[in-house]
Amino acid sequence: MKRILLVDLDAFFVSVETAANPLLRQKPVIVGGRQDARGVVASASYEARVSGVRAGMPLKKAFKLCPEAIFIQGDFEKYRQASRAFMEILNEFSPDLEPESLDEAYLELTDQDPVVTALEIKEQVRNRLGLPSSIGIGSSKLIAKIACELSKPNGLFEVAPGSEKEFLEMLPVDRLPGVGPKRKAILKKMGINTIGELSKMPLSILRDYFGSYGAILHDFSLGLDNRTLEPPAPMLSLSHQITFPADTRDISYILGIASLLSQKVAYELRLNKKQGRCIFIKIRFADFATISRQKILVNSTDDEQIIASIARWLLGKVIAADKRNLRLLGVGVSRLSEAAIQLSLTDDYLKSNSLNQAIDKIRAHFGFSSIKTGETLVPKRPFDKKPN
Repeated sequence: MKRILLVDLDAFFVSVETAANPLLRQKPVIVGGRQDARGVVASASYEARVSGVRAGMPLKKAFKLCPEAIFIQGDFEKYRQASRAFMEILNEFSPDLEPESLDEAYLELTDQDPVVTALEIKEQVRNRLGLPSSIGIGSSKLIAKIACELSKPNGLFEVAPGSEKEFLEMLPVDRLPGVGPKRKAILKKMGINTIGELSKMPLSILRDYFGSYGAILHDFSLGLDNRTLEPPAPMLSLSHQITFPADTRDISYILGIASLLSQKVAYELRLNKKQGRCIFIKIRFADFATISRQKILVNSTDDEQIIASIARWLLGKVIAADKRNLRLLGVGVSRLSEAAIQLSLTDDYLKSNSLNQAIDKIRAHFGFSSIKTGETLVPKRPFDKKPN
């Protein structure tokens, strides 16, 4: 019998930080930046959530709600490495795997006992990565998703085959995927508060209110979900961006950030064995106007010096033509392809390739920030309140 598991790492960014620093355990921790920065919460520990802190909330609001919290800038490369290791563990249990995000994925099991397998997965993730996980088990992605949400934190919840409708009946309607505040409000006006009440609503009425999504809602309310697991979509582009702590026109600082972002992009291209032909930048000005600029290369690249030089050139042209302060800067590469061996092995290419391999080994062992080029030393701390 086919069984679907959804495995979700609890408070992922916080859990990775706690695994690296056990002193953070059982404390209110917020990942996303300093409490006086203008960013948002990326992840919050359950201790911080008790105070009302939620992902996506402005950091300043989170500080007001939970002033005793420990605020951490966060290291997304470290989180991506943890995600890759997590997916590798899951792949050991089933080749039928669909990553949903960095910290959660669906698995399809056929011959294994789902509960025994889920317990083994939790143990492996805990022992090898030091991370807690929650797992939902059901006959479909829908049931596994809802069961997983009900199992948090660090739990396991199985919905027995044939009991799907009964399981859903008394749950609030916003447990269904796609039912956010707006749809929930509409359903409430219709007198619908639970999934069971929704299941009794004629399909024609749901179509009138929600269009084609009405049919999906109707099926979901009955526990019907025929979606199959899908392999990961091919990577189309790779980019990084930073919102500056304060709007700035400090040229050295901005160009240094461009180089830093370029190095992160190039490093992750090589980790994913990808190269790209289109280098692009994204700029948001202080008035929130946003523009992008790009350059198409003859040959694909994953070299950080090439990416940085083009990003800085594009950025320099914009700064020279526009006197507004910058609020956000992003650097990325698109038109990706599998990394290819350079046929013309010039001395410059060999030196650059050897240098990149050496840099990647250092970063893999000591972290991304352990080695950077000189121009990135200007923004030593890119999230300081006032750029130096």
